[in-house]
Amino acid sequence: MTFKEKLIRTLNPKTEIMHYKANKISASLVLLAIVLNALMFLHIYGIASCVSDLLLGIDLIINIVFMLFAFLCSENQKKYDIKAGFISIGLGIIELARIFLIPFKYHNQYVSETNALYQEYLDSIAGATGEVAPFVNLAKGLPTGDFTYVVILMVVASVLLIGAGIICILKTNRLRKYLNENHD
Repeated sequence: MTFKEKLIRTLNPKTEIMHYKANKISASLVLLAIVLNALMFLHIYGIASCVSDLLLGIDLIINIVFMLFAFLCSENQKKYDIKAGFISIGLGIIELARIFLIPFKYHNQYVSETNALYQEYLDSIAGATGEVAPFVNLAKGLPTGDFTYVVILMVVASVLLIGAGIICILKTNRLRKYLNENHD
């Protein structure tokens, strides 16, 4: 080893250590995104007022495949795989797009059914005399509070995936550059 190589390794020990340590930051961010996605998954499918249809079944399969790809991506990011960084960014973009599938569809359904039921209620009490029963909302779909919770989980998971991808790409490029400059 030449003096120059020793000097570079001495001045840049963190990059040298990256060669031997796993990229845990990126992998951990992806795993956290998987946890948030699982919370969203359980919340949507756990709501009794959600309607079961073909789109919900397709989303269930997409969710399982999505979490599998995210986990595999996390494992590859530990090894500084640049493709895993790009896949992570792609998964983050897909997660953002998925917001417009299930959450928006069922929230819009809930809002329109609630409005229709409330209008029926108002029409039924328009000429009523005496005591009026309170409005009971039996609309199916995703209520506003649940919708907000689900969208927040999906947006945060998306940001984590994209951030993990960017970190993985930057660290991988830094390590590759260092190895190309300092190793035969």
